[in-house]
Amino acid sequence: MTPTEQSHPVPSHDSVSHYSVVILESPFAGDVEANLDYARACLRDCISRGEAPFASHLLYTQPGVLNDDVPDERVMGIEAGMAVAARCDATVVYTDRGISRGMIYGIENAKRAGRHISYRTLEGRLFDIDGDNLNFSDAEGLEMGLHFMRQDIRKESISRQQEFINRYKDKELL
Repeated sequence: MTPTEQSHPVPSHDSVSHYSVVILESPFAGDVEANLDYARACLRDCISRGEAPFASHLLYTQPGVLNDDVPDERVMGIEAGMAVAARCDATVVYTDRGISRGMIYGIENAKRAGRHISYRTLEGRLFDIDGDNLNFSDAEGLEMGLHFMRQDIRKESISRQQEFINRYKDKELL
């Protein structure tokens, strides 16, 4: 079947300007197939929010590009991803499957660059960090954010932040 204007439309040039460009952080290593499926769902979630996501771990790990199991190639992929991240409006961190070492690197990079960071699950946004300001999307995000501020977790390491998020999800902090 030959593509037609009706079967394969393209947007008008004016309609793409409302998208914010974001770097997507989600796990890759470990259960790679499950993490790839999860990352694709995260991409879709970003697009549904009016964002144009970039996920270097989906692009650069394709066969024939870079091999994440080869240390030098993994580093090249992360560096290339951070070069793109420098041009993004925000970093979005999906936490349903935890925060990996690669994600920690990306979050730290966003902090150093002063880039907006949004922590999310596929069910919704937990909270956003803009410098020292926390913003919440709903009651659960507000409650978690209040705990976050009370314990001044913003100044803690990413692993301590992930521990906090996991404990919150398990309702240990309520």
